Amino acid sequence: MMVRITVCFKIVPDYEEIPVPDWQKGQIPDTTFCKKMYGCFDEAALETGLRLKDALTAAGREVCMTAVTVGTGQAALLTGLYAAGYDRVVCITEELQRPASCPGPEGTEARQMSHSGPEGTEARQMSHSGPEAIALQLAAYLRQEPADLILTGRQVGGWDSGTVPAYLAAALSLPWLPEVVSLAPEAMPPVSEQAERPTFVADCEGETCWEKIRVSAPAVLSVGNAEASYLRMFSLKARLEAKKKAVMSWNPKDDAEGRELSVTYCSRQKATRCAMLEGSAEEQAKALYQLVREGRDGA
Repeated sequence: MMVRITVCFKIVPDYEEIPVPDWQKGQIPDTTFCKKMYGCFDEAALETGLRLKDALTAAGREVCMTAVTVGTGQAALLTGLYAAGYDRVVCITEELQRPASCPGPEGTEARQMSHSGPEGTEARQMSHSGPEAIALQLAAYLRQEPADLILTGRQVGGWDSGTVPAYLAAALSLPWLPEVVSLAPEAMPPVSEQAERPTFVADCEGETCWEKIRVSAPAVLSVGNAEASYLRMFSLKARLEAKKKAVMSWNPKDDAEGRELSVTYCSRQKATRCAMLEGSAEEQAKALYQLVREGRDGA
């Protein structure tokens, strides 16, 4: 049976090109002049997925690799993923072109997200630019094009909340494993004896040490400080061949089950009122203490 691996990534500005004085202004600097690159953790996820493909192929498994992003990006970066070894590169856009499908696993069961979060849930309609909306658009695509394993980067950049992977796992009702350092298929028997759904072993970065965790498909994994942090090099010939391949586009409105961009999530801290504190420093400190106490007692 084919193993389907999807890696979610984002193309971002190269923040190292921003002059130091621009950072010191206390505002988000202008990045329009910066060259584009894969998000650093996303690039690690892209290479981790390819290394897993290499291991699975060596074990006799057929693998379909998909890279998907929300929005568009620099053409050379998108087609470069074909040159690196991806079978499909998909941009979730407003266009209605549908990507060709890889065969999907039958009888995929939804499972609860494994990470802990605040108690209580609430249904919310998301904006189209926040992490929740990005996760929902990715989830809409993945409901139509299911994967055995979904890889993401831990976060994209300095201002990124790092919550997209958790929201994505919640939207798909899949377990989520953060801080993956490396990933390999579990020791497999001969092809004729292999189970339909593969299992994997992930090295994860814990608070005090690395942990080995057995992962059963399907699942969402976030790649952090990975052993393979850069996308592999490829030949000029591979680059030229990749330019002949089309980057596919997909529209979240074209979800097969007609879902809207909303989902029930673990609730986050609700927004509180904003108050301007006046008076001396001592008076402001007392007022702040009172506001904190009122918020704690009302929680």
